[in-house]
Amino acid sequence: MDGIQDCFHADDETYRNSCQLSHQYRVRCHNTDTCWSPILKEDACSMTGRDDNIPFQRFCNGINQSIYYDNFGQDYNDEFECKEWLCNNIYARCDGFWACADGRDEDKCSRTKCHLGTHACVDPLNFTVICLPHTRVNDGNDDCLGASDEQHECQRIYPPSEVPERFRCFRDTKCLVPSELCNNNNDCSLHDDEKFCKTHQFNCTNDSTYNRSEIEEVLCGLSEQKNRRRQYFSVHTSSNYPSLENGVVDESLYWLTEQHSIGNVNIHHSDINIWLWYCNRGLTVNTWITSNSFDKICMCPPSYYGHLCQYQNQRISLTLHMSSVDRHATYAIIIMLIDDNDEQQEINAYDQFVYITKESCSTKFDRYLLFPTRPKDLSKNYSIRIDAFEKNRITYVGSWHFPITFLFLPVNRVAISLILSNHIIQTSSNCLMTCNNGTCVKYLNKEKYFCRCHSQWTGIQCNIPINRQMCSHDSFYLGLVNNQSICVCPLHKFGSQCMFTSAYPANICQNNGQYIPADVTTPDSSYTCVCPDQFFGINCQYAKVNLDVSLIDMHIPSYIAAYFFTLSNKSDPLQAIILRKLTLFQDTATFHISVPFHMAIIQSSNKYYLAVLQQSLYTNISTVIRPSQECIPAEQLLNSTVMKMVQYRRIIFFHILCHTHTDLMCFIDPAYLCLCTNDHHANCMEFKRDRNFQCSLTKHCANGAQCVQDHPICPSTRICICPACFFGDECQFYAKALGSTLDEILGYELKRNTILSKQPITVIVSATITMIIFLTGIINCILSIIVFARQTSQKVGCGIYLLTASITSLAIMILFTLKFWLLFLSYQSILEQRGLQNILLLNCRVVEPLLKIMLYIDKWLHTCVAIERIISVQHGVSFDKQKSVKIAKYVIIMVILLNFAAYVPQIIELHVFTDKTEERNWCVITYSSIIQIYSFTLIIFHYAAPLIINFISAITIIIITTRQRTACQKKLSFKKHLVAKIKQYKHLLISPMIIIILTLPHLIISFILQCNKSTHLLWFYLLGYFLSFIPSTFLFLIFVLPSPIYNKEFKHVISYIRRRIHIMRLNASAL
Repeated sequence: MDGIQDCFHADDETYRNSCQLSHQYRVRCHNTDTCWSPILKEDACSMTGRDDNIPFQRFCNGINQSIYYDNFGQDYNDEFECKEWLCNNIYARCDGFWACADGRDEDKCSRTKCHLGTHACVDPLNFTVICLPHTRVNDGNDDCLGASDEQHECQRIYPPSEVPERFRCFRDTKCLVPSELCNNNNDCSLHDDEKFCKTHQFNCTNDSTYNRSEIEEVLCGLSEQKNRRRQYFSVHTSSNYPSLENGVVDESLYWLTEQHSIGNVNIHHSDINIWLWYCNRGLTVNTWITSNSFDKICMCPPSYYGHLCQYQNQRISLTLHMSSVDRHATYAIIIMLIDDNDEQQEINAYDQFVYITKESCSTKFDRYLLFPTRPKDLSKNYSIRIDAFEKNRITYVGSWHFPITFLFLPVNRVAISLILSNHIIQTSSNCLMTCNNGTCVKYLNKEKYFCRCHSQWTGIQCNIPINRQMCSHDSFYLGLVNNQSICVCPLHKFGSQCMFTSAYPANICQNNGQYIPADVTTPDSSYTCVCPDQFFGINCQYAKVNLDVSLIDMHIPSYIAAYFFTLSNKSDPLQAIILRKLTLFQDTATFHISVPFHMAIIQSSNKYYLAVLQQSLYTNISTVIRPSQECIPAEQLLNSTVMKMVQYRRIIFFHILCHTHTDLMCFIDPAYLCLCTNDHHANCMEFKRDRNFQCSLTKHCANGAQCVQDHPICPSTRICICPACFFGDECQFYAKALGSTLDEILGYELKRNTILSKQPITVIVSATITMIIFLTGIINCILSIIVFARQTSQKVGCGIYLLTASITSLAIMILFTLKFWLLFLSYQSILEQRGLQNILLLNCRVVEPLLKIMLYIDKWLHTCVAIERIISVQHGVSFDKQKSVKIAKYVIIMVILLNFAAYVPQIIELHVFTDKTEERNWCVITYSSIIQIYSFTLIIFHYAAPLIINFISAITIIIITTRQRTACQKKLSFKKHLVAKIKQYKHLLISPMIIIILTLPHLIISFILQCNKSTHLLWFYLLGYFLSFIPSTFLFLIFVLPSPIYNKEFKHVISYIRRRIHIMRLNASAL
């Protein structure tokens, strides 16, 4: 199916099942069951009359060129339903054909004397230029020489080309190019291509110094319309946005082509031709034998041997493709041939090269490994092992293992695709091997383990030392092949033993570009400069074009995508896509692109906005996008019937939209992006609206995060959109290891480097409440300590528990206040970087854990009070007070130790993560499901268990005392005694209920708080957080005032203080 009959009966061109061949590059035309050969990729559909790729520029340009079919098989041409007001559109102008009846689409397109409404025409009789009335143009009669008034015939028969055939012979369908005129050859049957040359000079030279005659202007212009018309997408009929004055680009900087000078070299071709293939794939070398004689020998490449390099070596041919998570990383890749049956794991052959992600992400590396013996030993169990090291720090990345199957083949061809990650390879706990001087590591592509030896050690168990220094001290020794060491060099060194450093100056890479020496394993390789995102060039010497985009009155999404279009009248638009992650308060994003652009579209939250539209190229552009600049989806402008039509059928309706909606700037269709021109015509280009930015690396983002990238193979940006409360480049950190904290509630409210009075109202209110709770709590705690520190209060264990609870409550008040202000200070720049890190660590690893632990200790101490009340009531007068005091001291120690021990696993893993993109600091742990389950279990246990015990305590006390009273006073019923006891001990029931009311919101937010940037539940979160500290704040009111005993002690303290004050006044008056 390539248009060529290779079979005798042309079976290869009439094959009915061509689409079942499943060849990805075969061409299938719309609504057909024929799949053509890739050779006919450009013309396959036009050969069958079904053009599947009709440019928008062909529609409504006045020339019937293409046919397409709708979903029901109905055929249409590209001029179907084109209105008169469309005849002078951007792509119909100056194409040599009158699309408009009055010829206004060709007005002022050439230097002729004819005015609007007339056609410049060479009279075929006297060869003078006349102005033909528009009524005689396209009327089916040839009134002009070359049929310039009837251009549709040549346009239809001869497709556009560099110099198209547009001079049509009289009364014929043959069309000629200008070079065929006046060439002394009669190409036309009536010789009309040569007749006028006898009296008129004719030359179509494009020399600016040559002044053409009127005849030359008309006839040469027939084939020069291509140079004047707009053949590809253009914006020259649209208004510029934004308005720019300075910064026009010098395009030569951005379209660099290397100019290599070629000197004159005298080559004796006769000698080369004689000996060119003497050594087949090898090199011919002359060796001196005697003073007057030479002999020729062949130097063979490693894959060939023989005295004439006529035999192929048995080898493994490997094609390797790699991709990396880190776009700026550089890796050393070592490919080794090993025998799996060899206990020593000897390396039989190896190859090493440098992989630069930014430069080679789309490159497929072809490498080969020779078998150690000729012929190869078929009893061996050969495999390929690939090791990867990150070259900046010689960090081990991982290893892969691939067995060689079908060993009997002379050449084993293997194709491998690898994904390089920056995750640190952990020692495997499932390994059964003993690695003496190494670590047991699992291959990344299979459940197989091996010992990865430390530098200077070898052997299957890393027990064989390397006695001599075979690599430089700052490199890594990997192994030995044929007495040649395998050394992994640091970034600044190269050579077989990493002994050589670069001869280039240290600053050869400008603008902080990273210098990488030439890869000696690659022919003609040179050094490489890995440039920062803002620069490009061989030495990073050129600054990229900058685009600053500000979002006004728009929702700030997690990321935005920018589509850049560079336009040319020689090709379709060049498109580049870049993604940018946005922070909470960031309403401006900066893009850097190496190629200047005419148009930029911003995609935000699945909506598209026109950001830049310029007819010239600029280096630096600042623009603003608002909701008014949205490119409206076509579905909102056109009815469902139109949207169900094939894409070509919808184009006429695009023009109608721009004609009727004069304020419409742009709109977007599933297949097209359209601008409305100043003439209110549609100007569209093909655009894939529903683009998939999903990462090809399925495991790049952890914990269910969405991964997006701006290119399927070589992304310049890869973004992980993390679930709530997950952070990190790969969403690997979890912020709720300690339950809900103030960091998650206010983390997105605090503004960096902003004083308190200008912070959001939520922060100001939080600061106010914090100080109120602190002052109230300090007073309550001090009063409680005074009461419970008295000897009378400590006669039973309850007093000891409450004294300790008063001290822990005081600590809670201090930590609670310290927590808020440390969090606030961490977003201010009043401290140096080191001081800021100390504050972050103090807040994360000390204050927050202590605050949680103290709160739980406080709850359990209150619970101990309730338990002792049950015991005292049950024992009555036989209750041992001294023993209860002794037990209380031990219980307090146990409560403190157990609570600290319960949080040790989380405290050890806690660390500060700074999200540079979000400009937020988070106290996180590396996420695991076990940690999450453990954390939530602790939260529920610390909440539910004390409350249940308090309720049971209160109910038990009431029931026991009721039974005791009923036994003594039998006149009243049990029910009446119960009511009386409930009234007497109502404070025991009220206290747990108050605690439930105060702490339940905090329990709820521990589970529903999602660390969102903005939420309507923010005030509920703050309320729940602050209410959870009320029991510790009002300890005095909860335990002292309702209790007759402790209230009496408090009154004694007040009386004592009054007496002391009275005595002091008397002493003062006596003086």
